[in-house]
Amino acid sequence: MRAGGASLLANTMRRAIQMWPAYVVLAFGLAATFVAWRYAGQQVGRDAEAKFRHEVAQAVDLLDRHVQDNVSLLIGLRGLYYASDVLERSEFRRYVAGFDMARRYPSVRVVSLVRHVPGPEKAAFEASVRRDRSVEPRGYPDFAIKPAGDRDEYMVVTYLEPFAGNEGGFGLDLLSEPGRRPTIEYTRDSGRVTASEPLRLAADPQRRVSFTLRMPLYRLDLPTGTVAQRRAAFAGFVLSAIQVEDLIRTYLGTRLGVEFDVVIHDLGLAGGAAPAADPVLVYASPGASVHEGLDEASSPLQRVATLDVAGRTWRLRFSAPQVPSHGVGEELPLVVLLGGLVTSGLLFWVMLAQLLARRRALQLAESATTLRAAEGLRDQLAFIQQLIEAVPQPIFFKDAQGRYLGVNRAWEQFFGIPREKFIGKSVFELYPNEPDLARRHHAKDAELFASPGSQSYEAAIRDAQRKVRNTIYNKATFNRSNGTVAGLIGTITDITEQRRVEEQVRHMAHHDALTQLPNRLLLQDRMGQAIAKAKRNDEVLALLFIDLDRFKVINDSLGHAVGDRLLQEVAARLRGCTRAADTVARMGGDEFVVLLGDLDRPETAQHVAQKVLASLSEPMVLDGHDLRVTPSIGISAYPKDGEDVDTLMRNADSAMYHAKHVGRNNFQFYTQAMNDAAQQRL
Repeated sequence: MRAGGASLLANTMRRAIQMWPAYVVLAFGLAATFVAWRYAGQQVGRDAEAKFRHEVAQAVDLLDRHVQDNVSLLIGLRGLYYASDVLERSEFRRYVAGFDMARRYPSVRVVSLVRHVPGPEKAAFEASVRRDRSVEPRGYPDFAIKPAGDRDEYMVVTYLEPFAGNEGGFGLDLLSEPGRRPTIEYTRDSGRVTASEPLRLAADPQRRVSFTLRMPLYRLDLPTGTVAQRRAAFAGFVLSAIQVEDLIRTYLGTRLGVEFDVVIHDLGLAGGAAPAADPVLVYASPGASVHEGLDEASSPLQRVATLDVAGRTWRLRFSAPQVPSHGVGEELPLVVLLGGLVTSGLLFWVMLAQLLARRRALQLAESATTLRAAEGLRDQLAFIQQLIEAVPQPIFFKDAQGRYLGVNRAWEQFFGIPREKFIGKSVFELYPNEPDLARRHHAKDAELFASPGSQSYEAAIRDAQRKVRNTIYNKATFNRSNGTVAGLIGTITDITEQRRVEEQVRHMAHHDALTQLPNRLLLQDRMGQAIAKAKRNDEVLALLFIDLDRFKVINDSLGHAVGDRLLQEVAARLRGCTRAADTVARMGGDEFVVLLGDLDRPETAQHVAQKVLASLSEPMVLDGHDLRVTPSIGISAYPKDGEDVDTLMRNADSAMYHAKHVGRNNFQFYTQAMNDAAQQRL
């Protein structure tokens, strides 16, 4: 019994030793699969993290830009106040109405002029408001500062637009609430625009979180160089009240819950002036958690950013949505893993079957088997061949000199070449007209033969239709009976579709989906490169900021489909007005930017502006509608009007607004005089 058991164990050991090449192929195949899977997973993770960082940076930049847009509105109002001997209510109303607030500033609930009234002047101030008939013929006979009562001083909401729906704020003394005094005094003493703490407007029936931007006003006949002088000259401030949820949803709405979730806290005044005792929650998107830490991100798909909102610090915590999207790129690690496991298993089975067939052949030779045994061996070899032919992935065999021993049906279909043209040939004979390609393939084979085992790498090859396909090669060596390398066996996995999706994602991150023009991120990158080149070569470049006049009327009356078609036509015409080296970008809505480089002088940009005016003035026939649209164009130039991206963009935007105010359908070069009145008290 013991002798029989020992004999069985010895036979088992002997068979296992004879089969060791198959197990080596399996081990190397599994190792290569694991490495490829880990690499693919890390690459997908890096791509997801890079896309998330880009989306977060774009969101912070977008919010900062629109906060600055609101600051520009207040700068204009302050310029109006200083330009008028006495700013009347009707003048204030006309100026605000000219900005088309519902379209350009959809998150602004109200714009106000707040006057500083010393206690002894209360009665005279109330009487002057009651007599004000510049808007209402009967004046405001019942006007009184509220809440009632005598105080040392008052900050009274005097003008406000729109008036309808905000009547409750008319005459309100903002100093009547003690909590507002520190930030109001900070606005007075600082001499610059400041933001309030988060608050809830009385005019908002839903009592949602809002904040106000305040631009201080001073008497022109008094100095303002010191804090004491500013307190003595303080006349009030212009104010805009911004609803936070409307601000976020207007500019980030389509991304919330898809690209990221966000939680925003107010940390108080920057620089430690009256800081918030605790961070105050300003906004949280529906899928975001407000209980996570404020100061640091706990995973790669979380980011914490700070935003200076007119002197207050907002902390924005971005996180990937709780239910992530499942794109083709995200499935790549699983595809690589499953493909590698299947390929490794098939290679193991093929190698094991060959070894078993060889062992069987030796047994038949040693025992002088009958014809029936020979037929059985042929059946087994035929089965192995059928198994190789049935594999859907291309499979190939080469000898130790790199000549093809055989391929399967999938290989013939992939390359469109019958196997007879492959067998016995090297890559140099197969690709006589592409020696570089042949050398690359041969070098990879030589590398594997020099270090026998398995090999996995990516390569771009041409299929039967001569189309370039992205593939993964998995190869392993096999040995002779004496242990020397006899050749290699390999498979090809087509990953072209995954690569196409990854490239599409990269394109979408840098281009506008509607017009396929570069978006803000790509424009800023090209501007940075153009400025660096212009600085090196002492060149001039220009920036055209283009806004379509009365586009909202077309969009609202004919529908968004016609509006989108119009924007696409405008984009095509702008391309036709520029050189191939120039950049035409869409900033969002009806705003476009043209970057012109390699100019001899700034005035050269006016020729492109004139071409744009002429091209866009031509009728556009869309869905049976004969439409006409005109542009207002602002132009800034490097280095005359700015030496960085933000300054050039801001000055071109200011010039565009000036073009609108002087009648639309024209272009204006930026001049410092445009902002002198608004900036003289900064």
